[in-house]
Amino acid sequence: MAKLLIVNADDFGLSPGVNAGIIEAFEKGILTSASIMVNAPAFEDAVKLAHAHEGLGIGVHLNVVRGKAILPPTEIPSLVDSVGRFLRTPIGLCCDLLRKRVDLDHLSREFSAQIERAFAAGLHPTHVNSEQHVHMYPPIFARVLELAETYGINAVRWTGQYPRAADLIHWSRRSYKDLLVNACASLCRKQLDGRVVMSNDYFYGLIETGSLTTGVLRGILPQLRDGVTEIMCHPGYVGQDLQEAFRTMGTSSLVASRAMELEALIDPSLRAHIRTLGVQLIHHGGIDESRIVHRRSSLQ
Repeated sequence: MAKLLIVNADDFGLSPGVNAGIIEAFEKGILTSASIMVNAPAFEDAVKLAHAHEGLGIGVHLNVVRGKAILPPTEIPSLVDSVGRFLRTPIGLCCDLLRKRVDLDHLSREFSAQIERAFAAGLHPTHVNSEQHVHMYPPIFARVLELAETYGINAVRWTGQYPRAADLIHWSRRSYKDLLVNACASLCRKQLDGRVVMSNDYFYGLIETGSLTTGVLRGILPQLRDGVTEIMCHPGYVGQDLQEAFRTMGTSSLVASRAMELEALIDPSLRAHIRTLGVQLIHHGGIDESRIVHRRSSLQ
């Protein structure tokens, strides 16, 4: 069986500098795919770049925790404030879903509007994922799978990566979040059985967020197994435009690390190393059921 690798950049559309970094990582490095945030300030710039770079897989980075919604507040009142800004952190969103303070139908409507905005821009999404991994909450994952099937989108990101032993020993808020996401991912895996929509078999980037250096990438590559692996990354150039984006979208801990990840992704030694290991670079549109080593039922 083949070892297939997707290297996907999130936050396409966040700022012109982030967009430029993503395109450079595609042109000069090992990046194969990007997930566009349609409610972000540099969305239109990202669309132009996507059209100009055939071969770059483009997905939709569904977002209901940062910035303003696509739909008006009257259509999704449980998600936003009076001016349309999202109200909750990822944990707050999931907790309020449990408390019935958030309507799942409102989530589906906003997700649909975001997907449709990508199509209206002439994009043909290969996959969907989400800001802060909120789609890994099982009730949300079920809705995202339905939408992917409705819109003919090939794949949904599966974000399952168990924290490293060192992270569990040195327990932190980050360790707790990673463990929670992984636990939810285990439940979501079962929902993929018998679905038309596909996903990656393995995932890296959850615990490496903000520290994806060349050395870390070189450590991951020999561990790749037969099947489809996705590595999530956040490359980009850091400048005043990113700070301006934060004023619109809310701040992020990923600032200086974006330039570091870009440098790692364009390291010429990585592409040569990938060839040596017999790994094939693809994007989500290249996932084929017959080439995945395990049936989904065996990955529960």
